[in-house]
Amino acid sequence: MGITGEMAAHMVRRVVLAIASLGLSAIACLAHAVDTSGNPVVGVLLYTNREVHSPADRAFRQALAALGYDEGRNLSIVYRWADKDPARLQKAAAELVQMRVDVIVVGSLPALRAARAATGEIAIVMGSSSDPVAEGVVSSLAHPGENVTGVAVVTTPEIAGKRLALLKEAAPRLSRVGVLFNPDDPTNVAELTQAEVAARTLGVELRKLDVQGKNPVQTAFSALDKRAVDGLMVIYSIETHEHRAAIAEEAIKRRLPAIGAESFAAAGGLLSYGTEAYATWRRAAEYVSKILRGAIPAALPIEQESRFFLVVNLRTAKRLSLSLPQSLTLRADEVIR
Repeated sequence: MGITGEMAAHMVRRVVLAIASLGLSAIACLAHAVDTSGNPVVGVLLYTNREVHSPADRAFRQALAALGYDEGRNLSIVYRWADKDPARLQKAAAELVQMRVDVIVVGSLPALRAARAATGEIAIVMGSSSDPVAEGVVSSLAHPGENVTGVAVVTTPEIAGKRLALLKEAAPRLSRVGVLFNPDDPTNVAELTQAEVAARTLGVELRKLDVQGKNPVQTAFSALDKRAVDGLMVIYSIETHEHRAAIAEEAIKRRLPAIGAESFAAAGGLLSYGTEAYATWRRAAEYVSKILRGAIPAALPIEQESRFFLVVNLRTAKRLSLSLPQSLTLRADEVIR
């Protein structure tokens, strides 16, 4: 007996309902399962979102292309992100594992922890993360011995003192400096402690400003407006990096010279002192390439990014009507004019 139009419509409805009941993660898994191209698949796991990650993503893709990997031709990349929701991050990590990706690339310590909890078999490459040894994820940088490898940004608390000294050099009359930091981040707390030591030597008073909650920039600057400061130091965290352009603009509005970590000056801040922006993601692409060619993650030493670059934004100095000492611009690795 042939299939009538009514029967066909009924079958289509059942298929649609069945697919809907699978949920988004299963649909993604199914989509990968029917991909017969044979291309390796790289999963990118983000604690924030893809928009925030886009500059690093460009650097990562460009590096992969230079290594011979063209997305759509001989490589596929899938993304999962959590918008800073820990529960969603765990689910996103599980989805990538279910999709049987060949490599998971992570962009932060929370993403690294989620990926590590989700799989002990799929290779995990750190595109950017704090010290995985100090955080207890691996036992050694030289011999990770796990499914984790990649690039770690291993900073010391003393870097905060160096940033404060550079800010004081740029604006010698500074006496009160606001410090944006996340009190729930142990690395931020350690840097703040070291900054307080340097402040005593430099004759500067520090005033702490938390960056937390749904509107961290607004909250921090509302507190800052109630506490007279004449400079600003931004300690790197997920929150301050995500909102670096807004922080830089708010500082300029208040005529505050400000220093931050990587890419802060490029976002409009006066000074940056930190690792080269997105260099770790370019190097992460090299790890992905090695693994796709057969290298074992446990045998690939984790690289330590410890080179620091000074960036000076003269456009911002002009907006602040601030004349920077020539000695500072001459030492800069990059000057934004």
